[in-house]
Order: sequence, then C-alpha cells, then structure tokens
Amino acid sequence: MQPFVTTLIGFLVTFIVSPIFAGIPLCCLSQKGFSFRGYYLRGMALATLLYAAFFLAWGPVYQNRCNDIGTSYSFLKDHPDITKDDVYAACKAYLWVGVAFGSLFLIVSILVFVRSRHLLSCEEDAKYRGVEGGMPAMAPLNNSYVPLNNYGASPAETRPFNQPVPYQQ
Repeated sequence: MQPFVTTLIGFLVTFIVSPIFAGIPLCCLSQKGFSFRGYYLRGMALATLLYAAFFLAWGPVYQNRCNDIGTSYSFLKDHPDITKDDVYAACKAYLWVGVAFGSLFLIVSILVFVRSRHLLSCEEDAKYRGVEGGMPAMAPLNNSYVPLNNYGASPAETRPFNQPVPYQQ
C-alpha cells in the first residue's frame, strides 16, 4: 500500500475506535511488515495527538462553563443545599480530568510516533542491507586502468599501453 493510504487507515481507525483499541489490527500482522506498521502507527500518532488536543482544550472550557452555570442565580436558587464553593470544587474536577487525559494521550502520541519512526528506519535499513544483513560488499576495483600520460613528463617518458611500470629506486 501507499504510505499516505496506510497513514490514513491508521488515522481513521484510531479516530473512530479510540487510541486504546486502535492497536488491535497490528496484532494480526506479521512482524516483518515494517513499512505498513510504521505508517499505520504514524496515522495513529496523529489521531492520538488530536485526542490530546481535544482533552487539553476541553478541560478548561468545560470548567469555565460549569462555573458559569453552577454559580448562576437561578441554579443556586433551585438548589439551596449547594454553595458556590461546592460548585467550584466540582467544576475543578473537569479541569483535572481533561488535563490528565490530555497529558496521557500526548505521551502516548509521542511514544507511538517514535516507534513509527523506528520501524520506518528499520525498513529503510533492511532495503539497503539486503536479506543477509551486515555491511554491503565493497565494489570491485578496476585494476586494468593504465594512465596514458604521466603529467609533467615529456612524451618520451610515457610508456606504451599495457607495459609494466619500471621499477624506480
């Protein structure tokens, strides 16, 4: 598959089923498919980053909305047993839940992205290494090269083609 398509699959699966369950399709793949796994995890990291941004933004927004509703005159009049301090304490929980989940998803997103980069670099290394692994063989040397002219020497000192170089002391 193309890298963009695989990244899109990882993104959509993670966005729809949540980052918790998005890793399940990777269990069904062979361990040798570094490229598909790497690009799938890259899409998963992007979707998890969106989850983190949502929770980090949702916490403060919902806390302020909760405070506005909870401290309104009509709400407090309808619930005489609740004070403003109780409302602030309850609404602060929304902030901490959002920050906790946002931080958790941000850390997971970073770890998944690092893992995807590792898998993609392993795929690239395997492409250049070949099947057996190790260092590539050195290119064979061309020993048949014989210079036609020694630069700086007179034409009489040049040697003909395929003649051995005279030994100099």
